[in-house]
Amino acid sequence: MLTDLYTKYKATFCILLETHISGKKAELIIKKFGFDSWCVSEAEGFSGGIWCLWKKDLWNIKPITIHRQLIHLEVQWNREPPWFFTAIYGSPQVGNRNALWDKLEDIANSISGPWCIGGDFNSTLTINDTGGSSNLSLDTYKFQNCSNVCGLKDLGFSGPPFTWQRRNIKRGLTVFSAIFPSLIVFLIHLRTLKAPNASTGEDCVSWAPAADGNFSIRTAYDAFFKGNSENSNIYKQVWKLKIPQRLKSFSWLLTHEALLTNSKRKSRGLTEDSTCPRCHQFEETILHVLRDCPFIRKVWTSIIPRDYQDTFFSQSFHDWLRKNLLEASPSVNGTPWPITFTTTCNLAWKSRNELIFSEDSLPNTQFSRIAVNLADHYHFALNLTEVSTKTLRLTRKESIGWEPPEQGWLKLNVDGSVLHPGSRGACGGIIRNWEGRVVAGFSMKIGKCTITTAEIWGFYVGIKLATEMRISKLVVESDSKCAVELIQKTSVEKHSQSTLIRAIKELLVGLESVVVRHIYREANFCADALAKAGQEQEDGVHCFKLPPAMVAHQVLADRSGMKFSRSVTL
Repeated sequence: MLTDLYTKYKATFCILLETHISGKKAELIIKKFGFDSWCVSEAEGFSGGIWCLWKKDLWNIKPITIHRQLIHLEVQWNREPPWFFTAIYGSPQVGNRNALWDKLEDIANSISGPWCIGGDFNSTLTINDTGGSSNLSLDTYKFQNCSNVCGLKDLGFSGPPFTWQRRNIKRGLTVFSAIFPSLIVFLIHLRTLKAPNASTGEDCVSWAPAADGNFSIRTAYDAFFKGNSENSNIYKQVWKLKIPQRLKSFSWLLTHEALLTNSKRKSRGLTEDSTCPRCHQFEETILHVLRDCPFIRKVWTSIIPRDYQDTFFSQSFHDWLRKNLLEASPSVNGTPWPITFTTTCNLAWKSRNELIFSEDSLPNTQFSRIAVNLADHYHFALNLTEVSTKTLRLTRKESIGWEPPEQGWLKLNVDGSVLHPGSRGACGGIIRNWEGRVVAGFSMKIGKCTITTAEIWGFYVGIKLATEMRISKLVVESDSKCAVELIQKTSVEKHSQSTLIRAIKELLVGLESVVVRHIYREANFCADALAKAGQEQEDGVHCFKLPPAMVAHQVLADRSGMKFSRSVTL
């Protein structure tokens, strides 16, 4: 992925933070990016790490200071005047950041000339960085003091102001090309993917068209016909027709033009005569044998209404099929037209084969009567089957609503939202106690993703929030059966979000007691509202302790035990 980004933006100077990789493995990866010079601040285990990468034929860069939380460089582009750049990755541990502030002050006292600082400080500089909280930490005051001592100026940044992870605000201080014309920085947030680490195992090949990453004939077929949406639609609709299975199979052959007519046989070298065996005048194509042959044409004119005949006999093959199979057409004796149409076509093909192999065929007068009667019997049988199926399908009405957890437990409800395929996703969740009181909640806007990915992010953010709140007994509920099954599976290596799912499982292991289960959407209205609200919010996680206005009414309804009726199949 990083190689793709490097190729896309044609980067010649690149800073990577929180790399989690060090040693020879880091060197091998850097070389794959195409950079011939680099400077690295090693990661500690699987945390931290700063990489500065550049092409030495374009940049003259001299590393001056390498520290666990920064790399200080002297930078020169071609023959332009040199300037200084310091790449920052502040320690997530507050106590360790004191060394960062001291080091920056030492650098400020030792240089003269333009100086740019950028990266992730893991701290907040002003009250505007806290997302609405009026409480500033001691570390913030130290950051402010360091900024004043060093004479730093916040030059602004490109992109969303916040991305939240582990309750720390990550802030990029980027510099505009007007001040440093040789430096072009792209701040890219890979919002829907959780960064992998060495503990998650080796990479593996995943089958993209499948939701779980596993290859199947069905997903391969869907992927093959995805580009031909018009034909794909008629293929799907054929199997939804309320006609006997034998006629569905015949219609399937029709839509694929798979009837072996004389025209087809000649094209395959099976015969030298492509004419119709009935009329001996025209080439026997599928459309000819089923509609245009004088024999079958008389059958159709005796069945279909006169005002419909001009359109019926003038359409091309595919339009003719689509019109008569899928669109509303006149019924015959109360029998739906698709049944009469497919019955007559099937009988015409059967009669043609009997003529060839048995030298026997029905006259068109009997043919019309038999086709209509057979279609009527099919319709009658289908109605009986439908009534029987409805009788046998056991259902019951159930009252569905949010249920409080047992005393001593807390319940997390999560949901995802994607307005339409290919659009940006969002997720939301709410934590309540056994009395139905809100303990915490969140909404989060993420990048372009599928609805399943949005649901999985809801699990991750919600469970992470519960972990940070030191909740020990937790019930996690979602109305996404797919997401629940993915989290409950023992192996998800081939799923596109396998790293995120593993992270969820690691969080669940850290809880004393946990239950993950699927529920109906009627019991998940609060989480659904929060996920949809995330679509309208700024990027990042928005947490709350009191329920927002959009869910306050539903929270009260859930506490009061409000239920919704739903038919449930037994």
